[in-house]
Amino acid sequence: MAKLLSCLNQYDCEERVLGKTSEIAPFERPAEIVKWMADAKQRYGLEVAGWIAIDDMPLEQMQPSLMHRHCVLTTIQRGFERHHIAQGERLLIPRSQKKVVNKSIARTVTPTETSA
Repeated sequence: MAKLLSCLNQYDCEERVLGKTSEIAPFERPAEIVKWMADAKQRYGLEVAGWIAIDDMPLEQMQPSLMHRHCVLTTIQRGFERHHIAQGERLLIPRSQKKVVNKSIARTVTPTETSA
């Protein structure tokens, strides 16, 4: 987790990482993600509206029905890189919502925010 946060800071990204999955067993990452999301409301008091998994495992191939359009695939050799930021933004921010960009960081703006 510290390595990911360090990479996000290196690329001037806001830290919006809520946590990480626990390790159930090797190659069980999709199950770990499902468990984390189920616990998120109780732990953090929130509903998960959008999410991505940043991993060097091919999660979309492991469980396509759950992981389709939620995966940012890194590599063991290179780790998290700048191009992964844009990929994550595309997965998290629906086209129907506007983007406000600040230092290559996008955040979602709801219609009520834009009319105020």
